[in-house]
Amino acid sequence: MVKKVIAYMINFIVVISMCIFMILSILSSTILNKQYVIKALEQSNYYEKTYYAIQDEFKNYIMQSGLEESVLENLYDKQKLKKDINQVIDGIYENKTIHISTQEMKQTLDNRINKILEKNNRRPEEEEKRSIQNFENTIIEVYVDNITYEKDYVEQIGAVYHKMMPIIQKAQIALVIVIIVLIATIMLINKNLRENIKMIGIAVLSSGILAIFLKLLLANKIDNLLILNRNFSQSLIYIVNQIISTFFVTGIAMTMIGLIAIILGSYNKKISINKNNSNKEDR
Repeated sequence: MVKKVIAYMINFIVVISMCIFMILSILSSTILNKQYVIKALEQSNYYEKTYYAIQDEFKNYIMQSGLEESVLENLYDKQKLKKDINQVIDGIYENKTIHISTQEMKQTLDNRINKILEKNNRRPEEEEKRSIQNFENTIIEVYVDNITYEKDYVEQIGAVYHKMMPIIQKAQIALVIVIIVLIATIMLINKNLRENIKMIGIAVLSSGILAIFLKLLLANKIDNLLILNRNFSQSLIYIVNQIISTFFVTGIAMTMIGLIAIILGSYNKKISINKNNSNKEDR
């Protein structure tokens, strides 16, 4: 009896260890994986939405300035935008310094404004020159801010990520070792193979049910999440929902494996009981 209690206590620790390992593994392959995030941003149309969001914001400033809209047409393309956004992602996942090149954009904008002034035979005075300079700086800031958000904050996240990943990787290895050792301990305590299979099945089943419960708990509760701006929030919601779905699928798989193990662990026992009953009837 004491051995069984100890075995079940160890089995409970196995369940906790499995859950933590599953969480770390899924997070490592999703939100903590640069390529996954880039792919998710593409699938959620983040690059394109950001492109048009910047264009819309440009229009507000061009209306205030009184300049022609053509001044801001094709000031940058989607390829440059994607490259610059990916620089921010590199800043997070590879701990690189974020540097968005805007010199060419500013020079192009300055040349276009000067051409309009020349066309109208206008020579701007010092005050107008300052206004033009402020307008150009504002346009560049709109572009950079929509890509980097809070640059210093993003770089801090990158520094934390860089320190955190080796710890997570070591934790995953440690958890695998702990799970193996604990299962081996259960087998030594309880030398009945059927019981061992059943207990392992219970551990896997419990972990799977917890993963499924996570999906049910968070379903439709993050759809109204708003962080930084609408485009970023929509992409973040998409990524989180994908992660939750991964937990759900993993949970279903673990639940099925756990059930099969429990059935196998109980099946032979039933057969042996039936055999014993049939032997008694023969007597």
